[in-house]
Amino acid sequence: MVSDSCVVKLDGGLGNQLFQYAFIKSIGLKYGIDYFADISAYTEAKGRGSFELNKLNVPQQRIISHKNIVKHIHFLRLLRKLPKMPLSNFFIERDVNFDQAATQKCYRLYYGYFQSYKYFEDIKEALRSEFTCNIADVTSFANEIKSCNNAIALHVRRGDYLSNKKAASKMAHLTDEYYTSALNLLKSQLADARVFIFSNDIDWVTNVLVKKLSVIAPCTIVDTSSMAHAALIDFSLMKMCKHQIIANSTFSWWSAYLNPYPNKLVVAPSKWYQAIKHNLSDLYPSEWIVV
Repeated sequence: MVSDSCVVKLDGGLGNQLFQYAFIKSIGLKYGIDYFADISAYTEAKGRGSFELNKLNVPQQRIISHKNIVKHIHFLRLLRKLPKMPLSNFFIERDVNFDQAATQKCYRLYYGYFQSYKYFEDIKEALRSEFTCNIADVTSFANEIKSCNNAIALHVRRGDYLSNKKAASKMAHLTDEYYTSALNLLKSQLADARVFIFSNDIDWVTNVLVKKLSVIAPCTIVDTSSMAHAALIDFSLMKMCKHQIIANSTFSWWSAYLNPYPNKLVVAPSKWYQAIKHNLSDLYPSEWIVV
């Protein structure tokens, strides 16, 4: 690790990795120093999720695996639970909201998820260029989406939000009422809307949700589960749509944020977590519609 540098420890799935990398890139550029994303949690400490960032057009020299970072992981997790104390080299994120203190000086090592666009809004175009891959263009769904005047990507995340005990107790559970309300809102502004549904619970979408949504607008279920790199294909296809109805998921958050269509409409849920107090103005850009 370069001595004059800053590092963020990656953890979680693709959406989390994008937030963490975007944050550390903004810090590195702000202070004019090298910045790195450390993957030790995946290679040595069994991090949650799978490492996906290297499949995008992120400069590979920015990705490192440093053995000393692993030694700090448990230490940082312990400190996160203790009262605040001054640390000259480490920054530990203590809640889910934007924290300006994270940007007021440059630390050597950052630990957290940094899930606010306010950390990196000024480098949005650079991120849009790096957070790309061309893998989705080979699917028939890409042609369908491109042929639509107003394609809407609708993301349903259930799966791990129901089966994983920690996620099930932490994350809000979005109902079909949220999706029907969101689609009704967009349909009132987009007469020729067509919905492309992405989900990790295709059975529920097929048997419950699509029956209600198809009354409002034509729907296509995008099932890429049998394809290699399914998550990246979904991510790319969702960004390809002109409008988004997102879940309380960083995966669909990024697809909406990176969508370059200037007149896009984005609908987001008013509840991200079940109990954690969350300032949604830190999470959602002001033009997004909260339902």
